[in-house]
Amino acid sequence: MDLTRVVARANIPQDQATHLKVGDEATISQTGTSDEVSGKVIVVSPAVDPSSTTVQVWVQSTNPGEKLRPGASVHVSIVAETLADAVVVPAAALLPTAEGDTIVMVVGADSVAHERKIEVGVKEADKVQIVSGVKPGEHVIVVGGVGLEDGAKVRIEKPAEKAAAEKGGEGKAEEK
Repeated sequence: MDLTRVVARANIPQDQATHLKVGDEATISQTGTSDEVSGKVIVVSPAVDPSSTTVQVWVQSTNPGEKLRPGASVHVSIVAETLADAVVVPAAALLPTAEGDTIVMVVGADSVAHERKIEVGVKEADKVQIVSGVKPGEHVIVVGGVGLEDGAKVRIEKPAEKAAAEKGGEGKAEEK
């Protein structure tokens, strides 16, 4: 059996599969190892599995050293699209409102926190694209935004400064 090339089959949720196409870049990694190989999408099935509402996607890759074995469980990552010049913030910065909107707290040059209603785009693990509501270069509050009122005076601390202050037994970030 020739193991120099492998095909991984992944069942992708229907709403995510609509963004995939043959030729998309992908990676395959065997579960439990750090071995990773690059590949390409070769099939995006037009059929939806009615019981799971998923679409089967095939990713083909070379298999250097024949590390990937037939029947083994693998993790497949596929790059559906690359967004140039996207505004991205940590997911921890997003705050829900009672009305069901999503906001972030932005710190202006005046060291005042300002509430901003945002529109969220692509979500990836711990990062979120902001489609509208935040401009590139603005400072978004990542820690301490819950309960912070619009118009509150704040002091920005970088993580390294906070760690140094805590080691020295000095104060914490404060709201003014």
